[in-house]
Amino acid sequence: FYQSLVGSIILAPFVLPRVSTSLPWFYLLSFALLFGIFATFLHFQGIKRIKAQQAGILGYAEPVFGISYAFLFFSEIPTKMSLIGGLLIVLGGYLIFRRFRA
Repeated sequence: FYQSLVGSIILAPFVLPRVSTSLPWFYLLSFALLFGIFATFLHFQGIKRIKAQQAGILGYAEPVFGISYAFLFFSEIPTKMSLIGGLLIVLGGYLIFRRFRA
């Protein structure tokens, strides 16, 4: 929360002069609620249910999801290095989770 608040305060002078009255404020507020508050709530609820080590490992999967979403929604083709990196992240996560279950 505080990270987003400080970032908003620092960036506000650069953004507010460019904001017009025709800006769809409903969409901005919806995105803030959905991706800011609700996503953070789900993140912390998930951390309550699993161990901290497992939650940390899942955090490494964010680039994999980012590459996947860019491909699905924006038709961006991932580079060979991105695919190799994503594969290594998934493989490493699998090996570590397998060790936790044993």
